[in-house]
Amino acid sequence: MPVLPLIDLMLLSGWTALLVGFVLKAVAVTTRYQPTILSLSPIDFLWIALAAFLFAIALAARTWVASQAPAQTAARRKEETLEAYRALHSETHAGRSHNDHNDHNDHNDDDDDRDEPAFG
Repeated sequence: MPVLPLIDLMLLSGWTALLVGFVLKAVAVTTRYQPTILSLSPIDFLWIALAAFLFAIALAARTWVASQAPAQTAARRKEETLEAYRALHSETHAGRSHNDHNDHNDHNDDDDDRDEPAFG
């Protein structure tokens, strides 16, 4: 479900509630009549508008964070993979040099059927 229309709806309802509350308050200030709509006073419409605006902001922030997560996760995974590769690569080279040295000391040149030259 697309989130943008829901955010727009919350903003529209917030501004509408704020406008209705303002009109009710203007009528209450200019006359002796204290108007209500469905027993909601101007302060109630202010609270409704505030709730709608906060919900719209929270929804927009959540959507933004969710859209940023794949990029951050991909970058973190890439860095972790490169670190693991470097660690494995350095261990392999260190172990290979040590093993090659031992292999050349243990075997005769005739028994060595590798392509590398024997130094020993």
